[in-house]
Amino acid sequence: MNHKNRMQLASQFTAIAFCILVTAKADGIPPSSSNSKAAITTTPNTTHRPHSKLSAIPPGTAQDLGQYRCVERIINGEKNVCWTITDYSRFNYDPYNHRILMFGGGHAATARTDVDMLDLKRDKLQWQSLYPSMSCAQTSAQKLSPKGYHLTTGHPAARHTYDMTVIAPVNGIPNLMILSAAPGAGYCHRYYTTIRAVALLPLDNPSDNKWIYGRAFEFPWSDYAAAEYDPVSRRILIIGQNKHAGKGGMWVYNPNTDEVETFVRVDYEFYDHNLVYYPPTQTLYLFERTKEASQPSMVRKLILDRKHWQKSKTILLKTKGPAPVGGRAVGYAYDPQHRIIGGAVQNGYFHSFDPRNNTWTREKMKVASEEKDIQIGTGEFHTLDYDPINQVFIFIALDPSKNPRQKRTWAYKPDIR
Repeated sequence: MNHKNRMQLASQFTAIAFCILVTAKADGIPPSSSNSKAAITTTPNTTHRPHSKLSAIPPGTAQDLGQYRCVERIINGEKNVCWTITDYSRFNYDPYNHRILMFGGGHAATARTDVDMLDLKRDKLQWQSLYPSMSCAQTSAQKLSPKGYHLTTGHPAARHTYDMTVIAPVNGIPNLMILSAAPGAGYCHRYYTTIRAVALLPLDNPSDNKWIYGRAFEFPWSDYAAAEYDPVSRRILIIGQNKHAGKGGMWVYNPNTDEVETFVRVDYEFYDHNLVYYPPTQTLYLFERTKEASQPSMVRKLILDRKHWQKSKTILLKTKGPAPVGGRAVGYAYDPQHRIIGGAVQNGYFHSFDPRNNTWTREKMKVASEEKDIQIGTGEFHTLDYDPINQVFIFIALDPSKNPRQKRTWAYKPDIR
């Protein structure tokens, strides 16, 4: 899509309150007044060829894809380690372009403003930025929109994204959406950041990486809630505490209108969970982080009434099998090959939950690496998703054998029969 068509598309967002197409100007650029053209399909691209290395992974084996590397940022001569982008954050598989996208950092971690990408179409699997990050000097300049983006570049302010980034269609355009408003924008900032708009990165043209921002409003949910797109209702469901860390529930957000349509009191415990859609039964499952570090993770099933949202509820499941420890944030994703929800990488083990019988299984992953003495530790927060083309889970984990610490990217093929 060329620049003219992009500006035409922006006018559609004007009509529904997604109203700023950001470019590198200090005050932003107002939306185009021209009319929108035809809608773009949101059908994921399933024609990509399997990767020779990933598709050849034996069941039960985790293939080492190498150390996670990124461009260091320097402030006052001090390194602000760029690999802390994973802190309390997640990444998403982009089914439209067959790649993994990651945005995060914030608080005491990095203030990077770029989206990191693992392109699964390339022979050499390594992370690279979609666009250059702002420097520490630029991000510390306090030139921010109240919506939470840098006026000079249009980049979102860095933040912990928890399980609050979603890939979803917005009026016919697939987008990476950030629904977390965590105010700590990274080590370089040293000042409070206000974030009052959903950030969207359109995915229809991977060569045009311009962010779009929704209307200004205070998010009613907490920064560390969990979000997931529900393709049945075409809504994003968000579960967790309220904005002030008080009793919350479930919010129903319409990405097409940028409106929170309703709020429902549903049961949950604690915070920083994972919400996963299970296509075979059109059901969502909440994997809860627990207060006690050694307590087994709990699973809740959402009983949704999509015609009368107020009748919706959650039920705590009685699960069987070796559940993962619930005291640390982990990632989960749906595996259509085995019809399970997998993840929770802990101390070299991979956990799978089967909603058909509410049963957990645990596998000790076999390590395949070109380097010696490589180990899989615990997954880095929510950085895990599933690649359906190669039928593998992609995740980042710390290697406990390395000093200084080392994060590595892995591809794992479950051994489930």
